[in-house]
Amino acid sequence: MWRDELIRTRTMIFAVTDFIQYLLREGPYSEGTFLLQGAFLATPDTASILDLVRDGDGIFCHPLNAFASWVIMYVTGGLWSHVGLLTNQGTVLEAITQGVVERPATCYFDGRHYVCIRRLDATDEQRRKVVSVGRQGVGLIGYDWLGAFRLGLLHIFGAHHGWQMRCSIDVVLLLSIFCFVARHSPLVRSVLVLLAVAYIAIVFVNRPLRRRMRASHHELRRKPPFFANTSC
Repeated sequence: MWRDELIRTRTMIFAVTDFIQYLLREGPYSEGTFLLQGAFLATPDTASILDLVRDGDGIFCHPLNAFASWVIMYVTGGLWSHVGLLTNQGTVLEAITQGVVERPATCYFDGRHYVCIRRLDATDEQRRKVVSVGRQGVGLIGYDWLGAFRLGLLHIFGAHHGWQMRCSIDVVLLLSIFCFVARHSPLVRSVLVLLAVAYIAIVFVNRPLRRRMRASHHELRRKPPFFANTSC
């Protein structure tokens, strides 16, 4: 497993390298990568696809030139930083920084987002219920900042099935840089060394947990998919 992670991250040890690829739309962020997943650049000319969606279909979003979104994608190791729930009225139900909202889905068809739309594999009645539940939170449920922060920590400390070795390498390298900067302060340097050792130990101790979580995740993916096509 560690060998596989090293192979996947050998060209992206530094976060800055990945960020440059993101800005230039190269490597894992190239147009070809999105096309392979059935995604497309959402422009006003492609908005007509919304006429084909049904209640409960999912829309996965990849913003261009958005640092916060890149951070999410880098930590989670995916192409998508956001997901919303589409309705047959051309709107999207989603949780954004202002909380749960419903707004026109055309807001993502501005030429600055790659999107991937996936059909919900459910009956019409189930679709209506999904949308109804989503609408109940509009204007009432705020964004779960604490939950998002906790999820980020789980990824960074290796307590999530989506843990990326490259993130742990970046953490250790960052602490090493701080340690070099503080080389004239033995106390600060000692604290940073202890933090690095403790971090590595925590990630290593969480390895059995990751294995169990990944096994459960893979088993779940082998069941009938929630979406008819789960490539996104």
